[in-house]
Amino acid sequence: MEQLNLGLNVIDHIGDGAFGRLLKLRVLYLDGNMISSISSSAFVTPSSIVELDLRSNSISELQSGVFASLTALRTLWLAENAMETTHTGRPTVS
Repeated sequence: MEQLNLGLNVIDHIGDGAFGRLLKLRVLYLDGNMISSISSSAFVTPSSIVELDLRSNSISELQSGVFASLTALRTLWLAENAMETTHTGRPTVS
């Protein structure tokens, strides 16, 4: 499967390795859900994703490295969320 549309459902969380078996997944639509949290290892395996749509959810925080394994990612939609915090993972300088 190369494209998966899970938009306009009642998904509220994306857990560890949620899409791990979809090795050929390139486009993932998760827009219009109630996602408030994404596990830091939710996207560990599917590095082939090039487009990820997370618009119109309730995401208020993204953990450092949540998209790190998505090395092919070219388009990420995050509009219309409750984004308050994004952890960059950058070390503090003393």
